[in-house]
Order: sequence, then C-alpha cells, then structure tokens
Amino acid sequence: DEEVILSVTGELKQLYREGQAYEFQGNMAAAQRVYTKVTKIVPRFIYGWSSLGNAQVAQGMLNDAEASYSNSIDLCKENRDKSETFGGKKCEDYYNLLLNRGVVR
Repeated sequence: DEEVILSVTGELKQLYREGQAYEFQGNMAAAQRVYTKVTKIVPRFIYGWSSLGNAQVAQGMLNDAEASYSNSIDLCKENRDKSETFGGKKCEDYYNLLLNRGVVR
C-alpha cells in the first residue's frame, strides 16, 4: 500500500501553489489544469483532489467535483484509520471534505 500524502514538497509544492494562485485569481480553468496534473503525479495527495473538486465546482462541473471530493474523502479516511493504528500525521479535514462533497450532491 502506498502512503496517503498530506503535504507535498519541492517542485510538487510549487506546482500545487501555482494552482492555488490561479484559484485565488479566479482563473478556475487554469487551476483545474494544474490540480489535474498534481493528481496525476501524486494520486494519493488528499488536497490535490479536494482542490481539483473546488475548481470543478466553480466551473459547474458538479459530477466531476463529486468524484474528486470522494477521492479526497477516501484518502483522508484511509489516513485516519492508519494513523489511529500506527500513529503519525493525521488528516484533520475529514468533515470539511464531507461538507464540500455534500454541496454538490
């Protein structure tokens, strides 16, 4: 089993921050392209998926957003289950992720 990723470093962190900058500027199409790239490079990065979902919601792509949020929720839950058993850093945003997905359902 690959580890669930809570944060990225180096070039991936720069790429993720680029997506956040586009999102902040309101350029959701560019943010979506960057976040899609991030999720392809690091498919187990919780916040890559949740950020992609946010960009998709802003563009009215609700079915895609629901799938992205579901990926982030599944990863967060997996992380929480493992951290309770083995310790380590824990995903603290489970309920926020559920709320985000609930908005598109």
